[in-house]
Order: sequence, then C-alpha cells, then structure tokens
Amino acid sequence: MHGVFVNNKWCDSKEEVKDKVCEFFEERFARNDSCQVRLDKVEFNSISKADNEMLIGDFPEEEVRFAIWGCDSSKSPDPDGFNFGFIKSCWDILKKDVVSAVKDFAGFGYWPRGSNASFLCLIPKVENPQQ
Repeated sequence: MHGVFVNNKWCDSKEEVKDKVCEFFEERFARNDSCQVRLDKVEFNSISKADNEMLIGDFPEEEVRFAIWGCDSSKSPDPDGFNFGFIKSCWDILKKDVVSAVKDFAGFGYWPRGSNASFLCLIPKVENPQQ
C-alpha cells in the first residue's frame, strides 16, 4: 500500500498510513453499547450430559474400525500408495497406529502435514517417453 486518501488529503508516509488504517478500523469496530444485542432471557436448547460425554469421549477402537470398514477399499490411495483395502487387510498390524492417529487428532486438533495430500503426475502420451 503506497498511501491512503483521508478527508480529501493524500497520506503516503509509512507512519501516517499505519495510523490512518488503525484509526479507521478502531472506529469501525469500536464497541457501541446502544446496539448491543442482549440474550438474557433467551433459553437455548442443550444436549444431555450423556450426549456431551459421548461427544467429548475417547474414540474406541471399534468405532474407528467401523468408520474404516465403511469406506470403499479401492478408492483413492494415499500419497504413499496405500488405500483402505490395504489398511483393512493389515488391520491387526496397523490398528494401534491408526487408532492413535485418530485419538491424537481428536485430542489436539492436529493432523500431520501431508497426510491428506494429493499428487498430480502428468504422463506424456508418446510411444517412447525416453526420447
């Protein structure tokens, strides 16, 4: 941003632009109590204690397995080439790591970078691509 036009005056010094932009947003988002919405007497529906416990509770292995078995075995392999068919056929070996990854995601909201990536490979349509 090279400058701003404020009250029919061009401002182009770095400090002045910074101040004018800050002023604009401070005025724009200043608290205005006369327009404040009050929800004192509004009753909201809420979930039961049992439903809340279920939602924040741990994922049991059976639930993770059920979700995986609900996926088509031959659809879209991961970047490493493994699809759900591989995970299902090697479940006894992989289940500890898969369940751990799901629990880590549920607990920390973090999924390792690249684990949900897609790659595109362009292959030339020629008889001998080595030429």
